[in-house]
Amino acid sequence: MAEAESWNVERWFHRFLPRWRLVRTNAANPAALQARRRQLAKALEPLAPTPEQQDSVEQRIAHFALTDDLLQLSNRATILAQLERSITRAQQTASGLAVLFLDLDRFNRVNGSRSHAIDDLLLVEVAARMQASMREGDTVGRMGGNEFAVVFPGVSSVEQAGRSAQRLATLIRAPYVLSGESSGIDVSIGIALFPEDGSTAEELLRRADSALHRAKSTGCGLVARAEPRTALDDAWQLLDDLDMALERDQFEMTYQPIFDMKTSIPLAFEAIVQWRHPSRGMLPSSVFIPLCERSDLIHKLGRWVMHTACTEAATWAMPVRLAINLSPAQFCRDDLEHQVIETLHRSGLSPDRLDLEVATGALLENSQQVLSTMLSLRTLGVRLVLDDFGQANASLNSLRDFAFQQIKISPSFIAAMLTDPATMTSVRAVLTMALEAQLDVVAAGIESQAQLDILTHLECGQVQGALLGAPLSPERTRRYLWQVTRRTDGEPLLLVAD
Repeated sequence: MAEAESWNVERWFHRFLPRWRLVRTNAANPAALQARRRQLAKALEPLAPTPEQQDSVEQRIAHFALTDDLLQLSNRATILAQLERSITRAQQTASGLAVLFLDLDRFNRVNGSRSHAIDDLLLVEVAARMQASMREGDTVGRMGGNEFAVVFPGVSSVEQAGRSAQRLATLIRAPYVLSGESSGIDVSIGIALFPEDGSTAEELLRRADSALHRAKSTGCGLVARAEPRTALDDAWQLLDDLDMALERDQFEMTYQPIFDMKTSIPLAFEAIVQWRHPSRGMLPSSVFIPLCERSDLIHKLGRWVMHTACTEAATWAMPVRLAINLSPAQFCRDDLEHQVIETLHRSGLSPDRLDLEVATGALLENSQQVLSTMLSLRTLGVRLVLDDFGQANASLNSLRDFAFQQIKISPSFIAAMLTDPATMTSVRAVLTMALEAQLDVVAAGIESQAQLDILTHLECGQVQGALLGAPLSPERTRRYLWQVTRRTDGEPLLLVAD
């Protein structure tokens, strides 16, 4: 047996390491073993590094451990260490400091159209611009991918930090000439201040990262300050729970009807996602969607909502429309059109039955990108709805500049029109303008008969709200639509809130 094993070992060495020679030694002869070791040590002496070479190798290893090799900037570990030292100095001198977290917007669009070598050159140029703008004592580093962090010691006010952020944004947004072609990118920035927003390096970076995602959730190319610490205590715990909620199948879809004012027949259903939290019960989307928008969770959840809702709507007994809300962050992605096409194909839902509700506010500031995306979606046959009209930066100009086909009046406007004459005038003006522009109008958030009576008098075309119909489970939605299709008495079948 021993001879067979020895033969197998020799054959293995001969096959896989032909330049090596297997030398048998007598394990029972210690003197022979010692002589063989001395022989091997002498043979390997020329391969041993000199002390100078050893120092050079150790220096290179230390450099790689602390520096991003491509951009020659500090890496995450170095940024953390330098930030801790800056915090210590700030405590000793009773001064402040600012941490900026930056993410390159629309880099994927440039990235997708060029080679990796050009992409690397673009990142190198961005890093060089930032590095050249640093003062003595400032630190800039790469956190990974297209994300960077900057530490500004001595910055103690929001105004100072904001000016520094805008200065960096201006540098980064300037055109780049790569291989003879001009390219442009944008940047979103989150700001956290010491000591107001955190007392450790990890906390400050986390707060700045949170502010960055808040900036991106309202539109590309914006700057946001970290929220007050007291508002984040519960939010961070929920955000941790959200990470696993999709995998654990804790999200549920409901569908709220939108009725024709004259016939009371449902024309559409708005998809509304809820979260069945294991310890807090059923949470409305208003609680967790803003948290999702601070991270990539909004894109994962958005894809799930679109796929689930379209698949469900394709089974309904009536070909009513399906309305889905889109986060501003989703409009900043280049793959939205592809996502819609793929979802419609897989679900079998006709494009003319899909309404995409676009939030107002900062999203409208990114006019060129948003307009391009919206025109592409309209080409597919999808309807576009201006959601929450009357809130934030929404105005009549929005309707002229963008390709909307429907307006959804904000529930806050509907609630205020009974007591505020100016709001009533605005609602009347919106309805008149929409009629002239041949746009459909939905009045959302109707909770009282008085509100419904006024909208009936103003001849609003479509209505939605708790007074008319609460969000329904998928099963109840299917059953209700089946009942509508089987009406025989000619009377409208209005869904009454539970």
